[in-house]
Amino acid sequence: MNDLEHKIRGALQDPRWSLTGWADPMPRIRCEAARQRKRVAVLTIAFAAALATPLALLPAAVRQPQPGERPTPSASHSKHHHVPAWATRLPGEIAY
Repeated sequence: MNDLEHKIRGALQDPRWSLTGWADPMPRIRCEAARQRKRVAVLTIAFAAALATPLALLPAAVRQPQPGERPTPSASHSKHHHVPAWATRLPGEIAY
């Protein structure tokens, strides 16, 4: 071996020039996959709760009166409906 070969061999074995290996990406990938599964589970539960809440309240909102039970009058079906004075005037009529 000549001097050039010794220099090349020394440079190749020099720790200052050695490249570090790539870190194993699998732990990071597994962690991100677990985080994504948790996110999907939380969003699924939130969506199911948002969907189930109105459905659970729906029977009470559309409940039919039982036989013998008098229905309660709503505000729009009241017999004593007040009409404001301005609504009873004709267009162009002046109120004194």
